[in-house]
Amino acid sequence: MPAWMPVPGVPLMAQPDSEARALLDRWAASPARPAGMLTAEDVCRDDLAVLDLQRAPGELYSVEDVEAPGPAGAMKVRLYRPHPGRLHPVLFLHGGGFVIGG
Repeated sequence: MPAWMPVPGVPLMAQPDSEARALLDRWAASPARPAGMLTAEDVCRDDLAVLDLQRAPGELYSVEDVEAPGPAGAMKVRLYRPHPGRLHPVLFLHGGGFVIGG
């Protein structure tokens, strides 16, 4: 039996898909270990499991490189638009440089 059940009143599309749910269930069943005790192999295995969940992006309406004003000057921003018209924004900030054991 899965470690989760749909939440009454929450649209099903708000729930993770079955592949993501399987990964979340695996993590929930694993004993918690401090990050300092993880091996590079442990982290690599989990990173690869997350990458396996990624799918090829669908067709995009447009991709546009623009600049956005910021307190330290303009910042480069890439806009991905799946279709024309008004959209809900999603902000993705890449931390970069994350390593294990470094």
